[in-house]
Amino acid sequence: MLKDIGIHSLYHHTRQEEQGQEKEKTFFMHRKLERPYHIDYCFVSEDLLDTSSLNMGNPKTWLEASDHVPLELNMD
Repeated sequence: MLKDIGIHSLYHHTRQEEQGQEKEKTFFMHRKLERPYHIDYCFVSEDLLDTSSLNMGNPKTWLEASDHVPLELNMD
C-alpha cells in the first residue's frame, strides 16, 4: 500500500530482497541470536531512494543493550 503513494522500504530497495525473505535481522527475541526476526523498517519517499543508505548494527555488539539492533539512515 505504501508503494502506491511513493513510500518504500529502504532495506528492501537497496538489498533487492522481497519482504519476508530478509537475510539481515533486526530483532532477536530475548536477546538470543538463534531467535532472529526482521521487524524494524526505514521508509523513504521515492525521491530519496537513490541518495539514501541504510546500515544495521551488529547483533553481537548490540544484544547486551537491546533485543533490537539500531538502523542508521544516511541521506546524501
